[in-house]
Amino acid sequence: MRPSVPREYFGNVVLWAFPRSDVGELVPRLVGHAAELIYRAVASMDDAYFCSFMDFASSGAVVVEGLVPTADSEQAVVCLDLEMDAWLGINFHGLDFGGSGPFRVMPTYYPMEGSLFLVPSTLGDGSMEASVALFHNHLEEFKRICHKIA
Repeated sequence: MRPSVPREYFGNVVLWAFPRSDVGELVPRLVGHAAELIYRAVASMDDAYFCSFMDFASSGAVVVEGLVPTADSEQAVVCLDLEMDAWLGINFHGLDFGGSGPFRVMPTYYPMEGSLFLVPSTLGDGSMEASVALFHNHLEEFKRICHKIA
């Protein structure tokens, strides 16, 4: 965004990018293909998109059209979609709680299967960690797919 959000701002500035693909397109390909789809969707979240979003949100259309949130965790537990939230740009290791930085960064309980959170690794070496929400009976299939495309 230009101008960017000030570094001292602490709050929500969230726009969702929605890369789309069929499972049949993803599974036989390498993980780089999925990364490319995600990269293109995130790149589309530019200044023009953000300004358009702000114009729409402040226009009164949300109330006039009776729009409602799409992310209702009470209704999305058995969701076929994968939602990825990247918290990679947040400087968790720079936080000061009166000692060293946080030991662990992860999302709180989030009852929505198919949610994937990417956070900077606690190692501080530039790597990342992934937290994936899924039902226990889907774990083996998830492992099989991940090992197949890795």
